[in-house]
Amino acid sequence: MQNAIDSFTNDPFIIEGDLLVKYAGSEDTLVIPEGITAIKEGAFDGVKLRSILIPEGVRVIGEYAFAHTKLTTVHIPATVTSIGEGAFAIKSLQAITVSQENLHFTSGEGILFDKSLQTLIAYPRGKEGAHYGIPSGLRIIGDYAFTETPVSSVSIPRGVGLIGSYAFAHTKLTSVSIPSSVSKIGTHAFAFCRQLINVELSRITKVHRDTFIASPVQLRYRD
Repeated sequence: MQNAIDSFTNDPFIIEGDLLVKYAGSEDTLVIPEGITAIKEGAFDGVKLRSILIPEGVRVIGEYAFAHTKLTTVHIPATVTSIGEGAFAIKSLQAITVSQENLHFTSGEGILFDKSLQTLIAYPRGKEGAHYGIPSGLRIIGDYAFTETPVSSVSIPRGVGLIGSYAFAHTKLTSVSIPSSVSKIGTHAFAFCRQLINVELSRITKVHRDTFIASPVQLRYRD
């Protein structure tokens, strides 16, 4: 196993074998070293990072790996197979792009999806635009997918079956119509949406008791 690199050297990446454990420097433009296959959870969390190059060979991006940085764009190389929860929880992030050769992920309009376009994984928190129409064919809105985004209006198409936990938490939604195809809505999915008043949904949809917590919601059932 490679020894950890001293944070006071000219190469302030702390590395163990092929795992990038932590960035201990202060540069805002970085290239991740060749030979790294995994970026540990929280490796760059809170770093004032404005540009990053993730090289081919990286397979795993851990939870909150780039959270709370200053990145505006992120490119996912072909070799990445796993992206942890909150990896791109970045207020300034405007777009996520993915190599066309990646077999697990893809992007559209700067939004991260699984390769089959059935799961929406992450909507960039700094993406401009108040309305978003979720594409038809989608089946899952992932956990934290829209958390803290500026979206105030969203169209959820028939066919979506699951809205994940915290999916729309802390957004500016004012109303939402949830199609009857949605069988389950996760915990805190629409929590802390201070302007969310009108919600239309089916009685057959399973709603967690904390789905709408701290939101002034008035539920309206269509059947």
